[in-house]
Amino acid sequence: MSAPKKRRRSAIHERSYIAGERAAWTGLLNHAARQLGGAPPRSLAGLLSEREAVISALRDLCAKWGDNEWDESDHLGDVLRKHLGDLLE
Repeated sequence: MSAPKKRRRSAIHERSYIAGERAAWTGLLNHAARQLGGAPPRSLAGLLSEREAVISALRDLCAKWGDNEWDESDHLGDVLRKHLGDLLE
């Protein structure tokens, strides 16, 4: 297998691993919320889902008009200012 194909497979594997890890952590948070009394707050699941969608959109926008040299744990406002906003001015 050629080197570019290996890198592509590795990148796909990494994205799948991250998605699976996030799903596991989300499940753990929901389980913990139920154990603490009642159903998990809908807003938590909604916020997590919304954050994932925003990060995905930011990755696409930064790839096109900015840079993707940021970690997904960074504050999203900082990502906008430092990796996209300054480049659009």
